[in-house]
Amino acid sequence: MSAFRKCKIPDRVFSRASPSPYYRRLLEFYTEMHSDGYVKEMPAKHGRTGRKSIVGRLQRAGQRLAAGLPKGMRRSPKTIKERKDVAFPGKKMMKYAANIRALAQEHDARTCLDYGAGRGGHYGQPVTDPETGKVYASLQEYWGFDEVGTYEPGLGDELSGHGYDCVITADVLEHCFRADVPWIVEELFQNARKFVFAHIACNQSFGRLPNGEDMHTTVRPAEWWHGVFEATANRYPGIDFELTTTVRDRPQGKKRRSIFRRERYETEIGKGSHFVR
Repeated sequence: MSAFRKCKIPDRVFSRASPSPYYRRLLEFYTEMHSDGYVKEMPAKHGRTGRKSIVGRLQRAGQRLAAGLPKGMRRSPKTIKERKDVAFPGKKMMKYAANIRALAQEHDARTCLDYGAGRGGHYGQPVTDPETGKVYASLQEYWGFDEVGTYEPGLGDELSGHGYDCVITADVLEHCFRADVPWIVEELFQNARKFVFAHIACNQSFGRLPNGEDMHTTVRPAEWWHGVFEATANRYPGIDFELTTTVRDRPQGKKRRSIFRRERYETEIGKGSHFVR
């Protein structure tokens, strides 16, 4: 009997109070990885490798040519052990600091929750405004927030439940099991008063779970994630969202980015209104 035929259709709705068994196991994995570190499997990489001397480069180029490898490619994947003190630092949010700043100004947001913040070390680093060059002492100052809360279940954090003007999350949802994604996205909107920002990678990762599987347990196209967010947002009138997705065309290739915003509709329907978009 195939593995698929052994599976069953879920007989209940998963939620924070009653998550799937996959969620509980993944939480155990991430608690372990926060404590002990984890392994990254880096694929064969294009580019200049080897010693800097011309002789060294020529020797290695000849070896690659004899082995039938493309120029500059490693013979085999490289395994890296991420130490516990640098595992999940939360730095991915720095890449989208300008997006969040623009949303915060648009919606006059003053408080923020970073959902899945990792160790949160990025909040103690200075930030340079890419437009003006001005240096800010911290992300919180750059964004203009009065309060920034962090939530990391892998470190044993609990949600406060008091609500924030915005909820932000980066490189988190693709690590969750697909059956739990609906209630987790719902939780983002439940804790937001003005907007939700999310970044999701739509390809496999280099990181490995303790059982050897890929960390990105839910790899889906950008349109799939957009549908999840749009369907959830319909239950939360007045709350905006911006969803940024990235995907690589090959393991070490460039990332392609897509940005989705919540649908806008005409508040009044007249003779000139359009129904098909």
